[in-house]
Amino acid sequence: MASQVLKNVSIWVDGYDASGQMNALALEYAAESLERTAVDGSTRLKAGGLKNTRMTHSGFWAADYDAGVFATVGANMPVTIASAGADTGDLAYLAQTLNAAYKPKLTVGSRAGFTLELEAAGELTRGVVLANEDTTLASGSSGSVQLGLLQQTDELFATLHVTELTGGGSLVVKIQSDSDAGFSSPVDRITFDTATEEVGQYKSTSLTNTDEYYRAVWTLSAGSAAFAVGVGLRFGVLRSLVTRAGDDIVLRNNDTLIIR
Repeated sequence: MASQVLKNVSIWVDGYDASGQMNALALEYAAESLERTAVDGSTRLKAGGLKNTRMTHSGFWAADYDAGVFATVGANMPVTIASAGADTGDLAYLAQTLNAAYKPKLTVGSRAGFTLELEAAGELTRGVVLANEDTTLASGSSGSVQLGLLQQTDELFATLHVTELTGGGSLVVKIQSDSDAGFSSPVDRITFDTATEEVGQYKSTSLTNTDEYYRAVWTLSAGSAAFAVGVGLRFGVLRSLVTRAGDDIVLRNNDTLIIR
């Protein structure tokens, strides 16, 4: 496997594009290790428990970013981390996080810096960038992305980061799906709250459709806007199941079977 030099990475935190301020990003995704060794065992066995997400980001201090992050300590904020380019279809990690700690670092003779510690406040999803726009268009849409067919009930997770909104306008962003890449019959899946200022949003919805293509569409009432949208699918939990004798039960990885 080829090595990769980390450069030109994008990160959005709440209503900020922090790509020009961060210089170190750390993402930890882990599961609790639970004991399941029986008394007749000769090897200690473990089972995967609840998952946890933790992010630690460091960067260069700036007054506007300081004000926003300081005010949101203890509150939730969406985060999207994208690979180089941040074009439609590029790899992204998105999550709702808790702003657990903000630590400015001020040393005489050195450039002012900070560390931001974020804990899980929602699912971490491995998805894609759906849109990364800087636009004055009253309406528009991103390119389509093929996320794949659903097999059972999946969940669609999405983040929106409005990093600039000028000219007194408002912005409405939706995520649509369709069964074909040309979007001949699009269906609205997620509608973000109307944005009238720089803001971050995180939303999810359950899906049982047969669509596999997704896109972002927007309506801008006036002025200009810069925003980014991340989207990803996660397998849903199989919450209840009734079968007849002789039926096969097939569970995908990470599915949970509950018998009542």
